[in-house]
Amino acid sequence: MYRQKVKVQRNLINLATYVALFPQLIAGPIVRYETIEKELQERTHSFEKIAYGIKRFTIGLTKKTIIANQLGALCTVCNVADEKTVVLYWISAISYMLQIYFDFSAYSDMAIGLGKIFGFSFLENFNYPYISKSITEFWRRWHISLGTWFKDYIYIPLGGSREGTKKLIRNILIVWTLTGIWHGANWNFIIWGLMFGIILIIEKLWSRKYLEKLPKIFRNIYVLFIVMISFIIFGADSLGQAFTNIQGLCGIHCDGIINQYTIYYLKSYLIILILAIIGATPLVRNIINKLKENAKINKIINIIEPIFIIVLLLIVTAYLVDSSYNPFLYFRFWYYESEKRGTDFNMTNKIKNIVVTITFFAIIIVTMIANLIKKDELISISERRKLEQKPQFTLKQLTSGKYSDKLDKYVTDQFIQRENLRKTKVNIEKKLLKKKDYNNLYDQDGYIIEQNYPLNTQSVKNIINKINQIANEYLTEENNIYYTIIPDKNYFASEDHLKIDYSEIEKIMSENLDKMKYINIKDELNLNDYYKTDTHWKQENIVKIAKQIAQEMNIEISKEYTQVELGKFKGTYSGRLPTNNENDNLIILTNDIINNCTVYNYETQKESTVYDLNKMSSLDKYDVYLSGATPLLTINNPNSNNNKELIIFRDSFGSSITPLILTGYSKVTLVDTRYMSPKLINQYIKFTNQDILFMYSTLIINNSSSLKNWKTCTNML
Repeated sequence: MYRQKVKVQRNLINLATYVALFPQLIAGPIVRYETIEKELQERTHSFEKIAYGIKRFTIGLTKKTIIANQLGALCTVCNVADEKTVVLYWISAISYMLQIYFDFSAYSDMAIGLGKIFGFSFLENFNYPYISKSITEFWRRWHISLGTWFKDYIYIPLGGSREGTKKLIRNILIVWTLTGIWHGANWNFIIWGLMFGIILIIEKLWSRKYLEKLPKIFRNIYVLFIVMISFIIFGADSLGQAFTNIQGLCGIHCDGIINQYTIYYLKSYLIILILAIIGATPLVRNIINKLKENAKINKIINIIEPIFIIVLLLIVTAYLVDSSYNPFLYFRFWYYESEKRGTDFNMTNKIKNIVVTITFFAIIIVTMIANLIKKDELISISERRKLEQKPQFTLKQLTSGKYSDKLDKYVTDQFIQRENLRKTKVNIEKKLLKKKDYNNLYDQDGYIIEQNYPLNTQSVKNIINKINQIANEYLTEENNIYYTIIPDKNYFASEDHLKIDYSEIEKIMSENLDKMKYINIKDELNLNDYYKTDTHWKQENIVKIAKQIAQEMNIEISKEYTQVELGKFKGTYSGRLPTNNENDNLIILTNDIINNCTVYNYETQKESTVYDLNKMSSLDKYDVYLSGATPLLTINNPNSNNNKELIIFRDSFGSSITPLILTGYSKVTLVDTRYMSPKLINQYIKFTNQDILFMYSTLIINNSSSLKNWKTCTNML
């Protein structure tokens, strides 16, 4: 206003509209008042503008949900890796550089699209910055509105480049120091800003004339390398971490050039990376423009384009409904370019504009009505969890922000056709994007398997220490002590998937549990012995394992069982990986001895049977085996022909095999130290000459923090 470019806005409503304008608030671009001053008073609406806005908004949302989020997940995978190779450092740096660009550009696209729908024309904010041939050009293409704001309100008032070289250097350094501070109160951002300030000074005063003599490809590589290094500094938690990451690019302090982990995730995200790299250039835009020069092809494009936009909208909806990872970052997809540069991406075909507009709003309205009249569901059988219910509106809930959070979860959980939308997302990632896993799960021949990798040797040592503590504190020479390791399904996965080193677990445990007898069961198992949708093994398939354990422990167990099929069930993995896989059959093995046994639960202080059939109505039907997870159980076998007792320290795998072993004992006690501190054990168990069996799966062994520590002394009851 002080430059007399705009008049003082005296209309409170117009001013409030500008301040609160939703597209402006999510813009990414800094929408200056002078840009939309006239449109606050008077603006035009048309199918052409609305259709363009819908397209632009949908493209932006697609860039965010499908590309940027995937790149963000890849960055996370790289950051949490225990062994970081040179290639992994480069993948991480490139992914983050693409991610941050696509996130910002997605913001801008959505803002520009929404603005267009409401009749506002926001300025472009990104213009393919990664094709720049100098850092100066890069900042003319990247976050244009931010650069323009600093130029108009700081650089020029300081004197710009008009007052000699010294003040030029001063002004640039001030602007870029403030730019760094603008991004955050951290030394990383200040260093990042100063870095660009110094490079821009060098380009303006010395290097530009030399750069212009180089081939374009070398100039572009120079820009990309500088930008990549800058974003490593920008995105690191500390300067030390930034320095480590830069060293990693050079092969310093790395775990080799490449390893299995790097290869796996490079293959899994390869298509995303290719799409992102192509999308960051005007290649697709130029191809489409060239094709549109042919009248016949142009007509085909006009037919395909509305369908394409609607399909994208449906795909995005599927991703938002099942949004397990949703940071905000960015990708430049193909349909996008400034109207000011005259690119023919405005929807000039009247029928096409009408179709896109009507279809878009029809989908929105029909979906809203369908969700409003749809009866809310209490639980999700496939996800095995309770669904969010409609939140109660109170002023306190509203002001605290809890109401909006709960409402968001409620809408997501109760969204119409949620299950089919989740399956759509999985199919896109598996079949189109060729991702190897989804939520760390993958599908092998109908079996859902969790990625159990890498091996945490410290975790193995921790569980060994806990076992030895129990043995040293409670057990004597009269106890026969055994241990076994239950392999996770991941052990039987195909070779192109990551899996822990099972033999290394055996080696570490054998070296440190030398006073205990190891029962090796892995060679008797295969993938078919496990449920397709659950982590656990099938009881009907592990009679062979029970017999092997009994043989090693010199006991006699039942040889005959009756199979009882209880019905279908979806396991714990089905909710995390929605597929069309067949449900598992839940089968129990029983006989007269098992039927006559009684189970005492110390937590509930109630007696029950070995198989709790009431659990078939619960979300986790696997709990039918010994009533599921519980700290301490005692099973009495009145038909035993001996007085032998067994104590099993176990996880959930023990629930289904224990009924097969208990026939060889008069009494079996099960201790689950995930829910009970070892320090409490002697309050409930009198140790004499019992057989002792430590039975843990590799899932627990590789995550021993799930077991209670010795010093954890909360009362169980």
